[in-house]
Amino acid sequence: MDFKDKLNLIIELLEINNNILAEVLDVDVSLISRWRTGNRLPSDRNKHLELLCAYFYNRAVETSKLYELMEIMNQSVVTLKNDLENVTEVMRVWFNTQISVDNTPLIHDFINKLEFFSYHDTEHPIEELHGKIGYKYSVKETYYGNQGKREAITRLLTEAIDIEPTTIYIFSDEAISWLTEDISFYFSWSKLLEQLLKKGHKIRILHTVYKSLNEILNAIEKWLPLYLSGSLEPYYYPKLQDGLFRHSIFIVGDQAALSSTSLVGKTDSCLNYYHTNKDNIKNLRESFDSLQEMCLPLMSIYTDTNRDKYFDNVLDFYKICNDTYNYNQTISTVTMPMELIGYIHEKAGCSRDNAVEFHKKRIEFFKDCIMKNKYTEIFSLPDVNDINNGSVFFELTYYFPNGPYAYTKDQFRLHLLNVISMLETYENYHIILLDEKIFKDIRIMVKKNYGSVISKLRPRPVAFKFYHEGLSEAIFEYLAFKIKEANQKSYDRNVVITKLKNLLSQLN
Repeated sequence: MDFKDKLNLIIELLEINNNILAEVLDVDVSLISRWRTGNRLPSDRNKHLELLCAYFYNRAVETSKLYELMEIMNQSVVTLKNDLENVTEVMRVWFNTQISVDNTPLIHDFINKLEFFSYHDTEHPIEELHGKIGYKYSVKETYYGNQGKREAITRLLTEAIDIEPTTIYIFSDEAISWLTEDISFYFSWSKLLEQLLKKGHKIRILHTVYKSLNEILNAIEKWLPLYLSGSLEPYYYPKLQDGLFRHSIFIVGDQAALSSTSLVGKTDSCLNYYHTNKDNIKNLRESFDSLQEMCLPLMSIYTDTNRDKYFDNVLDFYKICNDTYNYNQTISTVTMPMELIGYIHEKAGCSRDNAVEFHKKRIEFFKDCIMKNKYTEIFSLPDVNDINNGSVFFELTYYFPNGPYAYTKDQFRLHLLNVISMLETYENYHIILLDEKIFKDIRIMVKKNYGSVISKLRPRPVAFKFYHEGLSEAIFEYLAFKIKEANQKSYDRNVVITKLKNLLSQLN
């Protein structure tokens, strides 16, 4: 953790807002915001850090949270003798010490969940839905508290099913107790959203800021089954928020909307307003659009329904010349000989010439990259019997209408020859041969200091391109850890080439 992470951790624990902290230190509130986002550090000359530590100590004593504060710093109240001078000095040193955070378990758990979940259309036809929701609601203009919000949202989404497909806009920085405290509503809400997507509605959602990787992963995981549909368009607000009030906006096209405002942590006493007046809905939409302009895209989602956009994205990704890790189920598409690229596209009913031209551009960008930066591919070699039995697939063809297509023995041999040639030619091109696959249906491509793409191959192909810098950095570090974890022979160039040639000889 760096300074901003620690500062935010203590501010959350002690329930302090920026305005109060600015008043205590006699500084402008914008300076507190810059500290919390990492754009500035406290000044030694003004003794800001000492004043911060003293205030945090006194606040912890007042709120009976001194033990929790000490736990954060891995200290004991008994050892420090509950003394202001001792505690503040320890806190000052703690703030100035960088703490390395291992995000490997978080990333592994997240990708595991991504591999596990799948999106399936509900079995029940839309016309049967009204009798199967199981969550009752009343029709009125105002709804009170969390229970009222559940009723209002049920009404909003149920009525949305009866209109032509449109975009549903969602923003909320309120506590989500309205969603999580009633399990029957949670399942009803999930079913409604699935039905809306089945009918053709799209959802645009604005997430609030995330101060830690854990928060952003949790937010994605809550929506994961729906993200897999490819019908969600997510953004995030990149700045820290503060203040006493939180807000929610749900808008269904120009037909209806729901809005609410609540005190922090007090959603059970908020008023939720249901809007059918066109002017009110228009005004809420303008507010939503203004907020979206201040947001950044969290990710782009590609499925078999927008495969052309996916391939355009792939080409853009290869243009970026940064160090790259590429985890695959088998040898990669970028190393595929031109004649195989033409073959699989022709088999899929696509233009052979266009596919070859596209691949030439990809190879050009790829070779530019490996002249300047390291490009490391990570995979497990298939068993020769699996190749002979037609159980090894061209990864690219999972995105084809009738895919995936299996390699023949000669096709895999031709591809393998090309990989060996590239490994012997380009110093910056590396292969890590794992004894066992990390994941069975996942591909990962990540470029340092740029972004990442995680693809789920089955049962329905879907690819996520992540723009969030912290998330992509954690994915890069995760694959770096997996490489270090592997047997040293897995990444010894001579050993790798020998193993590839041994497999080649078995295919003769």
